[in-house]
Amino acid sequence: HRRTTATITGQATFRGQRLKLNATVAKPAAKGTENRWQTQATVSSSLFDARFDGSIGEEKGLRLTGAVDLSAPRLREVARWVGMESPLAGNLEALRLRGTLDWTSGAMAFSNATLTIDGNEGVGAVTVTRVAKRTAVEGTLAFKRLNLTPYVASTMIERTLLAPIFGATRPPFMASLLDNLDADLRISSDALVIPGIETGQGAVAI
Repeated sequence: HRRTTATITGQATFRGQRLKLNATVAKPAAKGTENRWQTQATVSSSLFDARFDGSIGEEKGLRLTGAVDLSAPRLREVARWVGMESPLAGNLEALRLRGTLDWTSGAMAFSNATLTIDGNEGVGAVTVTRVAKRTAVEGTLAFKRLNLTPYVASTMIERTLLAPIFGATRPPFMASLLDNLDADLRISSDALVIPGIETGQGAVAI
């Protein structure tokens, strides 16, 4: 079978952040796959690294399907980069997301996903949709052990120390999150840890 392969490398600047792209794209000549390009790609910057191994196609718009591995050492800085407020201390540090991605029509669906954030590892499925300036997140995640201590500490610091400065009753991060995010998440954990307390199995809906 005849096969066409292209290698793409380059750099771009988006919102002040330099991104580096390396990709290999191949289009098989087999019938029924004319609009699907097998793709291996990496996008890297000082904020995050992303790897994709799958296909890019045209099905009523651009569609990406395949395995993805995304890591960010400081998630709070990524949040600021995309225009969201983030905690000034205490949480939203290291993030890693691995799973199968299906991205089409402005929606990113992660199945068979493993999400690790601030040392907490959960498995499940998550869908992220961006509409206008709002982001909708829905899905299910199951954790073996979920430690909420950094998040509670960060919220307390922002509420007690920063609220008087900003003249707000809500921490700046929480205010921004509530103003920009719609969430429908079902989270379960075999063990839940908050400052001074560790409980057994639990579940929460957000």
